[in-house]
Amino acid sequence: MRLSNLKFSEEDKLILNLLSRRVTVQEVVIDEPYNFLNTVNEHRCAALVYKEFNRIKTKNNVVARTQELLKNKCRDSFACSLLLNREINQVQRKLEEYEINHIYLKGFSLARLAYESLFDRPSVDVDIFIQKKDYLKVISILESVGFYLPTKKILSTIRSQYTLVKKVTATYSVYLDIHFEISNDIRVNQNISFIDFYEKSERRNIGGVNFLLNGLSFSFIHSCFHLAKHFNQGDNIRIIWLYDIYLISESDNFNVQETITLTIQKQMSLVVSEVVQLVSIHLPFTDKSKQLLDGLKSKNENNFEYLIYKSERYINIIIRQFLSNEGFRKKLIFIKETIFPSKEHIKNKYNLESEEYICYFYLKRVITGLVKWFKKR
Repeated sequence: MRLSNLKFSEEDKLILNLLSRRVTVQEVVIDEPYNFLNTVNEHRCAALVYKEFNRIKTKNNVVARTQELLKNKCRDSFACSLLLNREINQVQRKLEEYEINHIYLKGFSLARLAYESLFDRPSVDVDIFIQKKDYLKVISILESVGFYLPTKKILSTIRSQYTLVKKVTATYSVYLDIHFEISNDIRVNQNISFIDFYEKSERRNIGGVNFLLNGLSFSFIHSCFHLAKHFNQGDNIRIIWLYDIYLISESDNFNVQETITLTIQKQMSLVVSEVVQLVSIHLPFTDKSKQLLDGLKSKNENNFEYLIYKSERYINIIIRQFLSNEGFRKKLIFIKETIFPSKEHIKNKYNLESEEYICYFYLKRVITGLVKWFKKR
């Protein structure tokens, strides 16, 4: 299946229509509030959907109940965001103190560049892009403020990133994903580097703390690539990823021509065009989206064509990563970490508050992987 032909469920379509404001009061039909809430949570859209529910003046009992559930979810999310911001402010001051070149990526950056309120785009984890030469120093700095490596090992040669965790309360932990490559796809890393992002980054003072955020042009390209990569691997596509791309393109500071130029330079024209078409089908088709598609129309090289199809088997990706590790020992560690990731990784992946039923989620991870494999066949 091709990315631009991706289909969404009826509940997904309702969320998309709410965010697009294409829905009237009479069209808001919810069968079961808890199921709808779970879908909204999976797509990371609770705050945005809650705002749209407030816009609807006349509500039936089911819609009113759903709104109340969303309100409670947003209250919890707001509290977690305050805790996360406090911890990240401390992390940022430390990284600046030790003069570590770094950039904030993805949701954390976009919440501060493209959204009306940073609480509209809560982060489950925070992504920080560093230079590979600094990874040992960064681990030491983060450990000094209470973070730890769940794997108990430094796996710099195995993955393009590693995760550190800090338990803040009995039920809430902050997760930092430290990237020293932009992707686990070797072909992409050969095209896009830390320096590329760093040169186009934007400095923002937020609450008295200076942050270096991924600039809008590369945020747009990276968001398109990130969505396509998950599609290619057979993962579920979150609506918040589509909405990120839509909001970036609608930002007053978004430079369409610069984005077209960088997209062509990084040979991402086909991927970006395909994702923009998908976004334009399900969210408003804007003038800037049209300019992007027109500017990339004749530049659709096929360097990353595989990303716009559900064609590459996950096993091929794993094999490529496995072969990129030098030496038997590193290959062995890679196998161990791929098959049996840390408990903290599982807790973060499935948003668990405790380890009580963690064995079930290890099993769920295996079953989900097998289901995806059979579907691709």
